[in-house]
This record gives sequence, C-alpha cells and structure tokens, in this order.
Amino acid sequence: KMLAKPGSGGGGGGSRLRATASNRRKTAESPDDAIRKLSKQAANKRCADCTTKLPTQVNLTFGTFVCHACSGIHREFSSRVKGMGASSFTAAEVGRMAQPDAGNAAVNAAYMARYNPSGERLKPPTDNGDQQLLRVWIRRKYVDKAWYQPGAAPSSAGGQQPQQQPQPTRVKIPAKKSAPAPPAAPPSDLLDFGAAPPAPAPAAAAPAPGSWDAFGGSGSGGGGGGATFDAFGDQQQQQQQQ
Repeated sequence: KMLAKPGSGGGGGGSRLRATASNRRKTAESPDDAIRKLSKQAANKRCADCTTKLPTQVNLTFGTFVCHACSGIHREFSSRVKGMGASSFTAAEVGRMAQPDAGNAAVNAAYMARYNPSGERLKPPTDNGDQQLLRVWIRRKYVDKAWYQPGAAPSSAGGQQPQQQPQPTRVKIPAKKSAPAPPAAPPSDLLDFGAAPPAPAPAAAAPAPGSWDAFGGSGSGGGGGGATFDAFGDQQQQQQQQ
C-alpha cells in the first residue's frame, strides 16, 4: 500500500481546512467596510452641516459624516477628519463612530437642540457653495456651542438640520379714499365795514287779490277788480258824509 502524500489528510482534510480559513477571511468585516456601512444609514447619507448628498469624509472628533467642503473647515478648527476610500480606518475608529452619541442624527440632536429658526438671524446652509457661511455656521455650531444641549434625543427629521420655513406672502390693500369735504365758509366779521355787504334777503311774496289789508296797503291801489276791505278808509268816508 502506498503512503499518502504529506498534507493530503487522507481524504481531503487539508482542503476543508483551507476552505474554512478562506470563509473566515470573507466573513470578517474590515474597519473600512464597517465605516462604509455606517455611512449608508439614512441620517449619514447627507452632510451633517450643509445637507449635501453622499458625504465622503468622516469627522472623528465629533463623529459625523461631512462633505469635502465642510471637512476642510473642520480641519481649520483642529478636528480630526479622514476620507473614505483615501484613508484606512482602525477598529478603534470604527468603535468611535458606532457610539450612541456619534452619527449625524445624534450629533445634530445635541448641537442643534436649542436652535430656533424663527428667532435666529443665522440660517443653516443648504449647500456647500458659500464657504464664508459654512465657516461661520460651523464655528457657531461646534466651537461656540451656541445651541448645544447634551443628551438631546434625535428628532424625526433623521438628523437633518432645521430648515427655514417659507413665510406666507402678505398683500396690503390700500384703504379707500373718501371725498374731500367742501371748504367751510369763512365767518363774517360784523365790525369790518370795508367788506362787501351780505346778499339781501329774498323779497316777500305779494298778497293775493282779495286778501284783507288791515292797514290799507297796496290792495286799495290795485285796479284788478279784486274786492279789498280797508277798515280805516271806509270809516273816514262815512264821517265826511255825516
């Protein structure tokens, strides 16, 4: 009987050992893969500071995923930042990013807890186009801790920063203009003798024919044939006849 070759295992035992070692290498997740897996969480798919999609930088100081523009500003403020694909991560760094206080949702919940969009003049950036705005925003948010409150729970917004709500348009309707009142007549001055005399009052209407004139007015001189009665004229005529 011929002896089996060393390492053959007499029936394929060596092949099974090699297959087991190969499977172990495949199932063991590398730190880089673990970081990529964390970056695929819903809140981490946008930059923690400007909401740009698919950030590629990891801020190990605060535990956030940020875009390339924001990562440069974080480096200015001495934050430790590494890029996915350009750097290798360690198991300790993976542990840091897997902490309960890490990730965009938890970090924004704490650092934006007291931010009031209606009362703040500084509004959160919506993209990474304005470097000056990003620098001011990141300084106020992380360095000054203007709105920081530890232990705040993440909101239902999924770690997104509060956005400014559009204000309704208000239209002011002008009030109707009333017709101007006519100018009042100036008061007359009774002591002003040089002023023009006031307009004469309208003349009284003439008495109708046949009316009784107790004082012998114009009715006695009219020739219209109307019967008028003159109390004083008739009495004098009777005295002369006697």
